[in-house]
Amino acid sequence: MYAPERQQEILRLARDGGRVDVVSLAEEFQVTAETIRRDLKALDRAGLVRRVHGGAIPAGRLDFEPDLAERESTAADEKDRIAKAALAELPMQGTVILDAGTTVARLAGIVPLEAELTVVTHSLPIAARLADHPGMQLHLVGGACGTVRAPPWTPGRCGPTARSAPTSCSSRPTASPPGTG
Repeated sequence: MYAPERQQEILRLARDGGRVDVVSLAEEFQVTAETIRRDLKALDRAGLVRRVHGGAIPAGRLDFEPDLAERESTAADEKDRIAKAALAELPMQGTVILDAGTTVARLAGIVPLEAELTVVTHSLPIAARLADHPGMQLHLVGGACGTVRAPPWTPGRCGPTARSAPTSCSSRPTASPPGTG
């Protein structure tokens, strides 16, 4: 089999299976792992696959992320059930850290107004849902927006600032907001 023929088959396998790995391809085509790596490199340069450790995935697979409205409407009943179950475990006093996500946002939407919580989150939608709770101390973690790890469509923040924030938050009430005196 010629290299272009093998590369076409590798591309078909990647698209059909969602990924390919070097070792399996080498066995299937009875060539060396280095030959497969060269094939994957050629397909990557052509923009047809993305090389990952040990293999490749079809191009575009890493770039796809449904928009927020689509994610919020997907499995809505299940998300509501999960949010209600999580609420039953949530203390009405204390400190909690809430991650970003549409299921967690549903939880934030049903937290009672009388909850006296210190909440740490890096999610703007979650912070917005909790901002009107009078007994809430809300800490919105800062960080980069629109980076490789936090594409522009992701409402959560990440990066070094966001990762270090939970260690700098205190669950003790302060007389004035941090940094104001």
